Amino acid sequence: MGRAARFPVFCLPAAVCAAWTVYAGKDVNWDLLNYHYYLPFELLAGRLEQDFFAASAQSYLNPIGYVPFYLMVSSGWHSVAVSIVLAVAHSLSIGLLYLLGWKLFAHLPGRDRAIVSILATALGTGTAV
Repeated sequence: MGRAARFPVFCLPAAVCAAWTVYAGKDVNWDLLNYHYYLPFELLAGRLEQDFFAASAQSYLNPIGYVPFYLMVSSGWHSVAVSIVLAVAHSLSIGLLYLLGWKLFAHLPGRDRAIVSILATALGTGTAV
């Protein structure tokens, strides 16, 4: 698969994920308030030694993965922009999963290879875990 063919493999999932994020709307849930936002604050504000178990058991999760979200929200980005950036970043794994399937099913003819790669990608992205 050439470079030009890889462009839609990453852009289509990014567009779909960004559109879904805008359609689904803002979500303010327990996870968001209690550790997605708080853990990076705790790290960057130097409160790791003070706030013992502040976010319940999730206090032991590594806060580094939540730092981009925290920085975007705390610097005043619009919620839709934050959601789109995160959706696009996470959608890259969909393109990578498709390319993995493309390599895995190299023994199949072109059309079958594409269909099975798409099905494998759908199965991989549709799981609950």
